[in-house]
Amino acid sequence: MTDPQLADLAQALFSPVTLLLYTAAMIAYLYAMAFSRVDRHGEQAVAGRRALVGATALGVLAIAAHAAHLVTWSLAAGRFPLGNMFEFSSVAAFVAAVGGLAVVQWRMRRPEVM
Repeated sequence: MTDPQLADLAQALFSPVTLLLYTAAMIAYLYAMAFSRVDRHGEQAVAGRRALVGATALGVLAIAAHAAHLVTWSLAAGRFPLGNMFEFSSVAAFVAAVGGLAVVQWRMRRPEVM
């Protein structure tokens, strides 16, 4: 049996909140990658470091909102969210976002390998 209030909360967490946070994080990471300069000593420019910190904060907030969506969706449905293609895709996107954030963080902390 589904709880309509939890289902509405889960949908509100996903559609405007999580998607906007992921989009903002993507734009901030692109800015950080495009406009970061690294000198010979491996020091990153201040603007690049600030953009990276902001992008990381947005990425972590997006992942937290996505996790909250998955938890509320699970509670509303009364099961783990793998019952249909939307649920499966949402879980797969969550796993990809966590893995992608880990890879991007590793790459951005080592500018010499970019």
